[in-house]
Amino acid sequence: MEILPLLMPPVSRRQIDYPHRTNKDGTIDSICPLCFMTVGTSTWESDLARMEAVHVCKGERLKYLATPKADGNLGNSKTNI
Repeated sequence: MEILPLLMPPVSRRQIDYPHRTNKDGTIDSICPLCFMTVGTSTWESDLARMEAVHVCKGERLKYLATPKADGNLGNSKTNI
């Protein structure tokens, strides 16, 4: 099975709606919906907005996770999916 590299079209930061998740300690995570990375963690929404504004999403993490390793596993997974 061949896995093709993922190509991410350029997206204006204003078009991206970053979901937020509240942690048990009261901090808030901002998650990029394109690369699924945690953009930042803060107790203030305004801090997250600044972090989101400078986030550069190249899709490299998705490419890494979809790349088969020598043991047949994908990315950094410990079990074969």
